[in-house]
Amino acid sequence: MNVFSVPATLDYQTLDEVLDAAGQVGVERMLFDARHVRWVDPSGMVALLVAGAVVKKQGGSPRLQLPDNSDVLGYLTRMGFFREAAGTFELLGQVPKRASRLSDVLLEITAIRANADVHAVIDDVQSRAGKVLTSRLGYPATSVVPFSVILSRLSQFEETG
Repeated sequence: MNVFSVPATLDYQTLDEVLDAAGQVGVERMLFDARHVRWVDPSGMVALLVAGAVVKKQGGSPRLQLPDNSDVLGYLTRMGFFREAAGTFELLGQVPKRASRLSDVLLEITAIRANADVHAVIDDVQSRAGKVLTSRLGYPATSVVPFSVILSRLSQFEETG
């Protein structure tokens, strides 16, 4: 079994290291040892998911040893990482239960498999942005509509060339 020690800081600066490790796998089993991860950002989460998918696509069996740090585990849970990782990795360790409180300001990891998935994410972002604008920033509800229209226009692939 090949073992890759996931960097303690898993972010945009270390994602190449994670992806390179997955690309060089020539064994059936690959363990991503994340026990010592102390910080993770969304790009690091996605890189780890992609690395596992690469190993799996090459016929390997990716395994993920979960972080020891409870704050990191909580954030990964809140961001929906384990929901997506369960389809790729054999998860080693106790996966925390999902955080019960939803956030208006965090956008969970979401697999995009079809155009409808993009629209669902855009709708979710519009809804959350409206809540933030009105409840946290004090904008009147009438100001939310123009914002939603602009966001919708920006999300149209054929118009953003």
